[in-house]
Amino acid sequence: MGRSFIPDEFVVPTIYKTENFTIRKLTVLDLQKDYIAVMEARDHIHELYTKEYTNGWPADNLTLEEDENDLKRHEKEFNERVAFAYTVFDIQNENCLGCIYIDPSDCYDAEITMWTRDHVTDMLLYKTVKKWIENHWPFKNTYYPILGELYDK
Repeated sequence: MGRSFIPDEFVVPTIYKTENFTIRKLTVLDLQKDYIAVMEARDHIHELYTKEYTNGWPADNLTLEEDENDLKRHEKEFNERVAFAYTVFDIQNENCLGCIYIDPSDCYDAEITMWTRDHVTDMLLYKTVKKWIENHWPFKNTYYPILGELYDK
């Protein structure tokens, strides 16, 4: 793994609640609900992001075990402070609506991607995350591939 792209003294949030979402650190404990959300959002994710960008993820035949391995990797990256993956749940904390990924970038302070199950939720989550990042993270120059171009008009 690479070096952290956030200051050592920065306390990385593990949870962020809004009137619409509960955003919290993605862990392997989220496997069952994450897998359901990923498989339901599969076509939508492929509409948003190119196959090259996602490496073809999620595959039509993604297994629970493969998703578990992804969650373990994301949790390890978070703990090592080299990338940050969050799960997005409804406010009742019952249904996984999507995920947010905060990653290092060669050209920006951070590159932030996200997906949800539908376009309406995408827009609401994008606006929520953008405000969260601006107000609670140490980044000045962020990049939101795809969603930034769609919703910053």
